[in-house]
Amino acid sequence: MKTIILNNKDYTYSSKKELSAIIEKHPNINFLGRYEIGDHFTAGNDFTAGYDFTAGNDFTAGYDFTAGNDFTAGNDFKAGNDFKAGDYFKAGNDFTAGNHFTAGNHFTAGNYFTAGNHFTAGNHFTAGNHFTASYNFTAGDNFTAGNDFKAGNDFKAGDNFKVKNHIIIPNAYKYIARCYYEKNSKQWYVQLGCFLRTLSEWENDFWNNKNEFPNDKSEGSTKRLRVYNLLKVIIKELD
Repeated sequence: MKTIILNNKDYTYSSKKELSAIIEKHPNINFLGRYEIGDHFTAGNDFTAGYDFTAGNDFTAGYDFTAGNDFTAGNDFKAGNDFKAGDYFKAGNDFTAGNHFTAGNHFTAGNYFTAGNHFTAGNHFTAGNHFTASYNFTAGDNFTAGNDFKAGNDFKAGDNFKVKNHIIIPNAYKYIARCYYEKNSKQWYVQLGCFLRTLSEWENDFWNNKNEFPNDKSEGSTKRLRVYNLLKVIIKELD
């Protein structure tokens, strides 16, 4: 038998079915202490998880979810809007974060982590492979991203940001925009559309595609220049 505290009253259950029946009667749940939740758990709005909370697979969090310290999320975790994570949060694979997600310090994300808009990461954030960041993502110091990291617009990285492969900024202008560091040549490469060149080559001749993107302050050319400048900011932080 396990025990859950709801509105200062103890409820015991021995199966997922019994727990689900209890939850249906109490949509606003306050977990106090150490609990382990099974698979396919759906949390209602204003859910607060205590310390050392372990979520099973396919956990779905409602709005205004607050996670205590040492929260461990299983695979396929879906966070609602205004999710607040405590320190030492460990996310499993295929984690999807809603908008206005706030991560505490020492957040560890598994593979295929998708961040919603206005995601704020604390210090020592570690992202697995195939991390996708949406708009207005703010990373604290010592952010470490795995391979195939995709950064949205207005990405802010703190000190000691590390990317093992390359950075892709999706949907910033008409074509692909990315940069990566090539170890053998010890140079940064920037790709805008079909043009892949070193950073120094771009600096010497940015307006290289005069037919499609002339230097005329048009919308398309402005977007191309803006994403290039964003890549340069990221390169400066990483170099």
